[in-house]
Amino acid sequence: MDTQGVFATEIVPHEKALLAQALRLTKDKYKAEDLCQETLLKAWIGIDSYTPGTNALNWLHRIMQNRHVDMYRSQQTKPDEVYSFEDFNEALDAVESAETSHFDDHINPILLQALDQLPENFREAFWLHKVEDLSVNQVSELLGIPRNTVLTRIHRAKLKLQELLIGYESEVAEDV
Repeated sequence: MDTQGVFATEIVPHEKALLAQALRLTKDKYKAEDLCQETLLKAWIGIDSYTPGTNALNWLHRIMQNRHVDMYRSQQTKPDEVYSFEDFNEALDAVESAETSHFDDHINPILLQALDQLPENFREAFWLHKVEDLSVNQVSELLGIPRNTVLTRIHRAKLKLQELLIGYESEVAEDV
């Protein structure tokens, strides 16, 4: 199969999953779209290094992770941009509508809120394993950390989620 065919059949179908992961990483609709686009561009450029028939999503997640780190580092060297209050509200509305439109049918908003309170390293490992349905070994490879570290982060994420959700349950009971 030619390069274009491989890209169309094995890479493009994962665009929605990539956008969801980008939203989790950036928490900003526009940055997520940029990250997803950059990931697909890098995948197109490096398609010759991809072996057709292997795990395309894992390959794409690795590209996205590397690109996200690159974008974060480049952002750290730039001066802070000044936004108006209206810009902030528009961005917040856009992120909330994008996240809720994608996850409304799949994940309870209370759970999403609890997930957002997790430390990023716990949230990322938990998300990739439980939501993106990657194996622990795939998450380990993707994040470039040992398998046992992934298991620890997933376990700690579960404990923290349990704590947060039990706290939410008692708050609801007090309000009733």
